[in-house]
Amino acid sequence: PERADEIRSVCDADGTALLDAAQNWCSTDRAADDAIDTRTLTRDGRPLTAHLNDPGIFDVIDANTVGRIAPTMPVYLSHGIADDVVPIEQSRTLLERWRKLGADVTYREYDFPALPMTGANHAPGALAAYADILPWIADLVHESDP
Repeated sequence: PERADEIRSVCDADGTALLDAAQNWCSTDRAADDAIDTRTLTRDGRPLTAHLNDPGIFDVIDANTVGRIAPTMPVYLSHGIADDVVPIEQSRTLLERWRKLGADVTYREYDFPALPMTGANHAPGALAAYADILPWIADLVHESDP
């Protein structure tokens, strides 16, 4: 919040309106998945990616990058290989970072045939994980019993 004005100053009126609307989006919302030419949303006409190294923006991204601190408890991390909303490389990178930091991570990738509809490949991996995560949690609970 303390950097909001600095970040918003990069955007023109349309960009600011989109930022405001994004507060209510989920990653699977259609509006969040639409291809947007972000050059039309900035004051200087450069895409938002050109601003990622701006001091105010870079500092916020860097401070909020997951995987810089290892979790102190076991984690079950999973991902659908065909996920077309959140690329699987994000989970693979997080896994690598956490393991380097000594975290106890159980990792599984779910390989389903890709559905020919944008966004439809995001949920299957999460749904499939339920069959694995509930026994994983039960094992953790039993391990902690005296």
